[in-house]
Formats: sequence, structure tokens, C-alpha cells
Amino acid sequence: MEKLKIINNKNIEVWKFDFQKSKSNKLFNLVETGKKTATSYLFNNEKTINKFSYLTNYDCSKTILLETIMAFKCKFSEINAAMAELEGEGDFAYWKKEHKKFFSSELKHEEFNEDVKIIFEIFKVVKIC
Repeated sequence: MEKLKIINNKNIEVWKFDFQKSKSNKLFNLVETGKKTATSYLFNNEKTINKFSYLTNYDCSKTILLETIMAFKCKFSEINAAMAELEGEGDFAYWKKEHKKFFSSELKHEEFNEDVKIIFEIFKVVKIC
């Protein structure tokens, strides 16, 4: 596992969970209520992570300012139950099943395997806007 540098960039990223509306809003609500304090996504060769970002719900009517506390580049297989619990979406078996499906759909030209590199990002809510 490689710890990534977090930078305080003036250009704050605005993002949402990239799913259908109900799933996107469900994940947004988990963040809003403090049950979800981490997220994971495919590694894309960036070595730095923005310190602050705005998370929106699906239709961008609600926004949360997040501060990234820590970020790691790791293999899917290196995620453990404690890390998965921070994502707030269910137990470890559920996390593995759902994220394997998600990462499989995100991979364009390769097949999913447990060595796929991902970013695991831990954050805290700064402000609900």
C-alpha cells in the first residue's frame, strides 16, 4: 500500500457517485449522515489527491464539502474489513461483491482481477451546504 500526497489545490473538484439516481443518492446520504467516511475508485496514474472536494447528490441540489484525510494506492486484494467498513455500505463480503462488479464495469480494456490498482480515500465532512 502506497500513501499518496494530498495537495491543497485552489480548484476544488465537484463530483458525485457515478451510478443511477437511487444508488448515487443512497451513497450521498451515507456521507451526509456520517456512515460513509471513505470511498474507492480505480487508480488513474495521478499521484496526488485534492485536499478538498464537493460531493453532490445525483441532481446536484445538495452539496457536501469534504476534506480528504488520507489516500492510498493499493491492490483490490489489499482492502481489509476495517477499510471496507469505512465505506459504510455493508459487511466486507458485500463490499467485495459490489466493488468487484463496479470495478469490472469501469475497466475498459482489461478483465478484473484482485491485483487491479485502486485509490482508497478517507475523508471527513467539513460542511453540508
